Amino acid sequence: GRFGWDHNFGATVLNHVTLAYDRWNSNNYAAGVSAGTNWPATISLANVNGPAFPQFNIGSGFLSIGQQRADDTISNLAEVSDTVSWAVGRHTLTFGGDFRWMQLNNLTQDFNSGYYNFGNVETAAGPGVLGSQGGYSVASFLLGEVDNAGLTAFAHYPSWNQKYWALFVQDDFKVNSHLTLNLGLRWSVDQPRTEARNYTSNFSPTAPNPAVGGLPGALVFATNCGGCNTAWANTFYDDLGPRVGFAYSPGNSGKTALR
Repeated sequence: GRFGWDHNFGATVLNHVTLAYDRWNSNNYAAGVSAGTNWPATISLANVNGPAFPQFNIGSGFLSIGQQRADDTISNLAEVSDTVSWAVGRHTLTFGGDFRWMQLNNLTQDFNSGYYNFGNVETAAGPGVLGSQGGYSVASFLLGEVDNAGLTAFAHYPSWNQKYWALFVQDDFKVNSHLTLNLGLRWSVDQPRTEARNYTSNFSPTAPNPAVGGLPGALVFATNCGGCNTAWANTFYDDLGPRVGFAYSPGNSGKTALR
C-alpha cells in the first residue's frame, strides 16, 4: 500500500509526504503442502510432524515419492519519506529525508516430514557379498524395510530486522535559457541487520574459551553477550553520495537536449 500527500506552502514551496507498506510472500511449496495436512501422522509415521508429504527414495530406477519442499519467505517493508521543493529565483531546491524499516522472515520446513531411503540389502539373501548382489529395493519398500532415514528439526525460524535512513538536498540551477545544472548530495545510513530474538553468534578472538582453560578465542552469543553489538558489524555513517548533472539545449529551437 502507498499513500501520498502534497501541500503547498505558498506559491513557491511544495511539500510531498509518502507513507508506504509492502509485504511479499514467496513460498516454495510441494503440492502436498497446500492441503494443510500433517502427512506423517496421516500415514501413521510415529514421532514425525511436517506439512510436506514424506519423501520415499525407492531406488532401482524408480522416481521418489513425495517432495520435501516446504519453505516460505515473508518480507515486510515500511517507509516514510518527506520531500520539500522550493523555487527561489533561478534555483529549485529539493531537500528531505527517507526512513525504511525492513524485515525478512525465513520459515523453512524442508525435510520436517523426513526422508526414507530403501535399498536392496534388506531383502537380500544374506549379509556381506550376498547383500551387495541380491535383494530388490522395491521389495524392501513394499515390506517397509527402511535402509536409512532422517529429518530436519528446526529449533528457530529467523526473523531479520534492518533500518535505513537518508537525508538529501539538491539544487537545480538554471544558469541561462540553455543550461541547467543539477547539484546534489545524499547522506545514507544502511544499518546492519539484527535477528529479532538475538539468536545469532560470532567468533571473538579475545573472548576467553572455557573449553581450553580460558585461552582467547571463542563463540559469543547475542542472547547473553552483555551489551555487545548484536549486528556483529559497525554501522557506516560516512556514506555521502554527491550528484552532478546538467541539461543543455543548444540553439533556439528547443528540440534538442543533452543530459
